[in-house]
Amino acid sequence: MAVITIARVHGSQFGLPNPGLMPTKKEMLEQQAVVAQAIDSLERSGVEAWGQVATTRRDAKIIARAARAHGVTQVLVVSPVVPRWRRFVEGDTARDVRRRIRKEAVVESILV
Repeated sequence: MAVITIARVHGSQFGLPNPGLMPTKKEMLEQQAVVAQAIDSLERSGVEAWGQVATTRRDAKIIARAARAHGVTQVLVVSPVVPRWRRFVEGDTARDVRRRIRKEAVVESILV
């Protein structure tokens, strides 16, 4: 089982990457702790697991690429509950992953 979490890069300035828009060390450590906790929980259940933290602007693309690379049959996208306007502006990650993977895997979404 794979655990992938995304540390988002929040845009660009003048069309160029800007270090101020990258995730901070604190955010990266939080994401690494989430991955470590999930892997520990899965391994205690007897499931072999690995994980990674990806830093990207295009989260759906990275998730779909990792799913294809490992030949998964099911993808579970866990998203926070956000207002509808924010989901409209930022996009729905589960829908975007589903669109990119097509029929290679089943994509399900959980809101927490």
